[in-house]
Amino acid sequence: MINQMLKQTSADMLLLLFLIHLILVPITATATATTLISEELPGCPSKCGNVSIPYPFGIGKECYLDIGYSITCDEHNSRGYPVPFLGTGNIEILNLSHDAQVIVNGRLGIDCYNSSGAVVKYVNAWTDLKETPFWFSATRNLFTAIGCDTIAFFSESKDQDFLSGCVSVCSNEKSVIEGSCSGIGCCQTAIPQRLKRYNVTLGSVHQHSKSWEYNPCSYGFLADIDSFTFKLSDLSANGYFNRTNLPVVLDWAIGHNTCDEVRKEAPASYACRSNSNCVNSDNGPGYRCHCNKGYQGNPYLPQGCQDIDECEDNPCEGLCHNTNGSYTCSCKGGYHGDGIKDGSGCTPDTFPVIILVSGSYPLDHSQHLNKN
Repeated sequence: MINQMLKQTSADMLLLLFLIHLILVPITATATATTLISEELPGCPSKCGNVSIPYPFGIGKECYLDIGYSITCDEHNSRGYPVPFLGTGNIEILNLSHDAQVIVNGRLGIDCYNSSGAVVKYVNAWTDLKETPFWFSATRNLFTAIGCDTIAFFSESKDQDFLSGCVSVCSNEKSVIEGSCSGIGCCQTAIPQRLKRYNVTLGSVHQHSKSWEYNPCSYGFLADIDSFTFKLSDLSANGYFNRTNLPVVLDWAIGHNTCDEVRKEAPASYACRSNSNCVNSDNGPGYRCHCNKGYQGNPYLPQGCQDIDECEDNPCEGLCHNTNGSYTCSCKGGYHGDGIKDGSGCTPDTFPVIILVSGSYPLDHSQHLNKN
């Protein structure tokens, strides 16, 4: 009878421990739905065609931080879809972001000849960003020239405040290597920091008479190193004309002061809002704003930097608790550890095990009496 009771008690204890284990399995907090964060001021257009227009940029009055960040959306053009431009000019925007560089469509310089060595087409390429908050990025752009009889000059203006350039030649098509701009069919050179305007001048030694059959033209332009790859077809008479876009990267900044200067001298104009930080521009005067770690959104908008719910990505092995700008992990009762997946995680607590042993044996009374 006692044995049966003990066996039943042991089974009940095992079942109880199993149920406790199921109850105490670490549970990750339920993720909350991601909140869409607006990138523009209320009532302002968010896009022009397929290009997003985040604040401090804007289309229309009261939609941008300053006139320098004004965007014109041309809705009536031959393309049949809206096209954004910087300010009221003719520099087309390909991509725009409040936390990255601006990508625009660049200008192409052209110098073409006929078989007799006479110029049949010459297009001067220049761009002026003066009086704007933009600079040509010295880290993303290279001045590029294409041709087999090409001398290309790159200057800040017609006054030639600085002068640079490169030379590209090739004796035949077989000597050209696709993807290479080392001076055979294509050449490249770096541009200076804080460049706001440039002018391209193209020339030729033999007027392309020795290469006219496979390369009657020279081309010069700024090229985004992440977007442009030289191709053999670029040397042909109509090859490069078929490239729809010439991506050029622009740096930009807020104002003309450093972070410390604007906070001390003009705090009312300080553009970085709550939960954000200020970073000085590295390619000209001014500063940029970024959301603090643990936040995301537009740092130029009131309440634009919103807390990131790190628990949505389940960084914990145990319970995840989202906090402003961060999160914490913990373990459920009955477990210990830091609760982090890449840390010690959650380990079950150990319980003392008590083993009860019972039994009976026969007692021989006759042997006991004989001893007496």
